[in-house]
Amino acid sequence: MIEYRIPMANVLSAAVLGVCYVVAVVVVNARAEGRARVLGVVGVVVLMLGTILGALNGSLGPYLTSAWRSSVDVYGVGSVVVAIIDVGGVVLLVLAAVAARRSMSYRYRGGR
Repeated sequence: MIEYRIPMANVLSAAVLGVCYVVAVVVVNARAEGRARVLGVVGVVVLMLGTILGALNGSLGPYLTSAWRSSVDVYGVGSVVVAIIDVGGVVLLVLAAVAARRSMSYRYRGGR
């Protein structure tokens, strides 16, 4: 309901989430090493890209649908693209967690 009163509400909420993603990148850089760090940072960046695209899809959707006269198609395709990008980011974060856990267990067994 608030989207009708504030046209760019989705973009503003994405900006707040962007700050959270920046904090996540800093934490990943400080805690992880090697492959886990790279996968974690790329995963957070991909999730941030998905959030930005989702906000643009929600905010600009009415303008694009009025221009192309096919509201369901434009919003639906945008939503599918955002969902695929978000799934890719989550998969990268899971791979980063697995890589970090493997490197920690290897280190505790006396590997390094």
